[in-house]
Order: sequence, then structure tokens, then C-alpha cells
Amino acid sequence: MSHTFKTGNTIFHYNSDFSGHIKITTIKCGPNRTALYPEIKIPLEDLLEFFKKTKIIRQEE
Repeated sequence: MSHTFKTGNTIFHYNSDFSGHIKITTIKCGPNRTALYPEIKIPLEDLLEFFKKTKIIRQEE
């Protein structure tokens, strides 16, 4: 399942699975800055803690 989170000017695209981990696919910071992260897997609770600290603005599906 693919998700998008936006916080400030940063957009995170990631995939989630049923193992309790997410895999970040891209991070966009501004119009010309995109970083690809095809192998990063993060426990879901760590991601949620990160978004709490960065004051998530909205979730797009």
C-alpha cells in the first residue's frame, strides 16, 4: 500500500506492508530536490514518532 505524507515543504512517499515496517521510496524537499531511498525500512512506530515530532500537516492517499 502506497502512502504520501507532507510536512512543511517535505513530501514523503512510502510503502507499508503487514510486517510492521514501512519502506521509504522518495523524499521531496522543494521543486528540484528529490532523493530516492529504495532500500530503507523503518519500523512503523519509529515513523509515527518522527511525524509527531515534525508536526505532520496532512495525510494524502
